[in-house]
Amino acid sequence: PKGKGHYVDIGANKGDITGTMVLLDPNGRFEAFDVIEHFVSRIKKRFRSFDNVKVIHKAMGNCNAPDEIEIKGKTEWLNQNSHHTGASALTRASDHDVVLEKVKTTCIDNYFDVFDGSDIIDILKIDTEGLDAQVLKGAYKMLRNQMIKFIMFESNKMQHAIGDNLFDTVQYLDELGYDSFLAGKNSKIQLNGKCRQSSVFDSEFTLNIVSYLRT
Repeated sequence: PKGKGHYVDIGANKGDITGTMVLLDPNGRFEAFDVIEHFVSRIKKRFRSFDNVKVIHKAMGNCNAPDEIEIKGKTEWLNQNSHHTGASALTRASDHDVVLEKVKTTCIDNYFDVFDGSDIIDILKIDTEGLDAQVLKGAYKMLRNQMIKFIMFESNKMQHAIGDNLFDTVQYLDELGYDSFLAGKNSKIQLNGKCRQSSVFDSEFTLNIVSYLRT
């Protein structure tokens, strides 16, 4: 958008994506979500002079998630000076055996107003360490009503632990009117329309996906 757009950053971590979007649209509206209080405090400090940036300490997921969840990780992650890159509601490794904190949950459809159309999201970025598909499932009403214009999310092997996969996510978005692309450095590959046997859907690597409303 040319100005005063609406941008949502889920799994904000250091707030770099939010910062980029603020630079592109200083007069926009911004929400940044993270599950770690230390990260939330850091982002709040980074954007303390911006009245249009709201930082929320909540976990985003599907709308059937428990009201509160545990975030687990390594013991050393309890150190406030830890440089770990993120945390997830998923237990990603055997040494992730410490509860970092407990956090309240929500979903996009419940957090934003899906009834009067006032909360249209111009750019939605998701990076939740394996739960991106669940976040998208929690946005069903907004997606169905075309209230989200552009989506950036990740696909990785962690999602397989809870039965999610890229093929199903692409199909889900396709049925709601979104085209999805594998985003490369200098190119993009359209994913909707590809058959399930395509090797891209079984990749163990982290992939960056962009989806936007079909024109």
